[in-house]
Amino acid sequence: MKQNDRITTSLDRIADRLAHLEKTAGTIWDIRLAMALSNIGLTALAALILWVVL
Repeated sequence: MKQNDRITTSLDRIADRLAHLEKTAGTIWDIRLAMALSNIGLTALAALILWVVL
């Protein structure tokens, strides 16, 4: 019985770690997406300024 409890506890820990990793990865992708969008925005802004100036 104790062996089963130990296995269950180990599986719970692994599941918790996977959930944590998934959240962390999701946050990283959100940051990357935000950076990509801000880069696109800055590029568009720079192009608009150049177009107006030239």
